[in-house]
Amino acid sequence: MIKRKAITFFFATILSITFILIFIFGEWERPFELIPMIGIYSLLFSPIILIYGVPVTFLSDYLSKRFKGFKRVILALLIHLFFVISFAFVYGIIFESSDFFSNFNNYWVGEGELNFIAGIMTSFFFWAVDEVLRRIRPE
Repeated sequence: MIKRKAITFFFATILSITFILIFIFGEWERPFELIPMIGIYSLLFSPIILIYGVPVTFLSDYLSKRFKGFKRVILALLIHLFFVISFAFVYGIIFESSDFFSNFNNYWVGEGELNFIAGIMTSFFFWAVDEVLRRIRPE
């Protein structure tokens, strides 16, 4: 299982960073400049994904192991999404604004919105890659 999680971490990080950069720089004039940016951003965000994402996926496997089939897949997705939404919320409280609660309606605009979308995309790719690998090589 650890080997599957390591492969999941690698592919999910690359996929999520690629799609996030395409989402941000969708109409980039020089698309080949995105390739080094993917590498740089992967190095920046890999520790966060490793420290937070891998334990969440282990927890997801543990909590959903008694379910089978479609129920297990959906429960695993919901667990991933719950933790990324929690992370975006806590990140917003700590780093985005000192007046977070007074500006709560404005939190989801601008950088907070980008953090939320990037987190959802990363969580989704982490879940999807793990599910694909689980089907290819069941343990």
